[in-house]
Amino acid sequence: MHSILLNYLLWWRPAGYIIVFLGMMIEGDAVLFSAAFLTHRGFFDFVNMAVIVVASVLIGDSLWYWLGMWLDRKFPAVHQWLERATRPFDAHLVDRPLRTIFISKFAYGLHHPLLMRAGVLGISYKNFLKSDIVSSAAWIAIVGGIGFFSSVSFFLARRFLRFAEVALLLGLLIFFFVWHFISKSTKAKL
Repeated sequence: MHSILLNYLLWWRPAGYIIVFLGMMIEGDAVLFSAAFLTHRGFFDFVNMAVIVVASVLIGDSLWYWLGMWLDRKFPAVHQWLERATRPFDAHLVDRPLRTIFISKFAYGLHHPLLMRAGVLGISYKNFLKSDIVSSAAWIAIVGGIGFFSSVSFFLARRFLRFAEVALLLGLLIFFFVWHFISKSTKAKL
């Protein structure tokens, strides 16, 4: 693999670990997938990366929880926004925090507000942490596993990449054609 950026990671791996640690707190899915992919490719040590990912997820989720408690008291506008965005999930968050936190990990843009809402609702930190540990372990296994094992398939399929590019282009063209046809036919019915 010829890449300037990835070669720099080989020279100074601590920067990569720091980027993953901070990135997991802000946007977990893409960072976890990329970290797992690069770990399988040999850019990172598996054990070190596993420790970094787990620590980052648990620390980051706890910070979001505490941030929700703090912002709720200090900034009423944030409280109103948070309540509007997450109120439909309050009963689920209080009654079934494990399931709710786990599902929110796969819902883009919903996970961090729900963690903040857990702090606002006064869910005990102990219950929050238990639910977060279990749901985070499952989420890491799923998303990290997909990233890790997609590296294997990428290595095996790299000579067929040109065919995949053409297939992707054809698929997009067919999608846009069908989308255009459906949108035109629904407009005609209105």
